[in-house]
Amino acid sequence: AHYHVFEDLALFTGLDSEALSERIRRKSVYGVDQEHAFWNPRSTGELAWFYASSVTYLFNVAVHRPVRPVKSFVPGNGPVLDFAGGAGSNTIALAKRDVEVHYISINSLEEAFVRFRLNRRMLSDLVTFLDPRSARSGGRLDAVAALPGDGSYGAILAIDVLEHMPHYKRAVRRMVLSLRPGGVFLENTPFAEESANPDEDFRIHLSLGNVTMAAAMGPSMKVIKGISFDAYGRAWRKAGGDAILQKQIWPSL
Repeated sequence: AHYHVFEDLALFTGLDSEALSERIRRKSVYGVDQEHAFWNPRSTGELAWFYASSVTYLFNVAVHRPVRPVKSFVPGNGPVLDFAGGAGSNTIALAKRDVEVHYISINSLEEAFVRFRLNRRMLSDLVTFLDPRSARSGGRLDAVAALPGDGSYGAILAIDVLEHMPHYKRAVRRMVLSLRPGGVFLENTPFAEESANPDEDFRIHLSLGNVTMAAAMGPSMKVIKGISFDAYGRAWRKAGGDAILQKQIWPSL
């Protein structure tokens, strides 16, 4: 019951526990797989609109727990970017530690739910919501273009998101530009197996597309050895500055 997310969902949606449980089961008739199959996106734009307009994806991301490393962050590590932050459990965990957070999602239902959760906990003052239709993108839906690219973030979280993005390298490069020297990039990215036709791959979980994470990160980013979380979680540090995280396996939240 991480940060009472199911209680929050019940209050936010008005659904009872049985209806919520049915929607959270990914393979149910209400599941995100079924919604994806119904719309069957066949282009990058269609896939982005699927995520932006989905009414089932909120229930899918609600089961994601805060990642363990956020327990080590202190106010001086902010601001922290929670990119495609889903139901906001990492954002809430950081705000509870008085860390300034910037949250962004292309799905307005997810954003509304996160605002609801923050208001319940009186944490809204610590969180800034970035507009995925920013002036930087000319008002188009583009969460990557909305990032400042100015080296202002002390840390960036990209948890269970990059495997959903065609040409994910573009997003990673922009996030690296937005990270200050010595800053930390946490990612958990369960890529799928390579597709026979990568240019026509619009599954929910995509493949690497022949671009390794190290190549996407670029030469300024190095893996912090000894830090692990979730099934695929890794921490990367940008060259320069002082390390935010030490070499260790972080205790469970």
